[in-house]
Amino acid sequence: MMKFLMAILAASALVGCAASQPESQAQQSDDAACTAQADAARHQAQLARQQLKFAFASLLAVGASIVLASREQASDGAALRGLLETTGATV
Repeated sequence: MMKFLMAILAASALVGCAASQPESQAQQSDDAACTAQADAARHQAQLARQQLKFAFASLLAVGASIVLASREQASDGAALRGLLETTGATV
């Protein structure tokens, strides 16, 4: 598989968040913290060099987005910087 530079919206914070009903005040607090972390992750993009594969399906399923850099952008520092600035990705 070809490798791409990807700007990935980090939605992985959703993994591990309980979907069950809270049982106690401590559990409610944990659930609220988990929800806040997931909400923050939806608005944060990270740059990663990864192979394009189905591992990203779970991120896409919870609302993530992927921006693929072209070969030209990946090999040109100025073009890659422009892509990072326009997509809001962080390193």
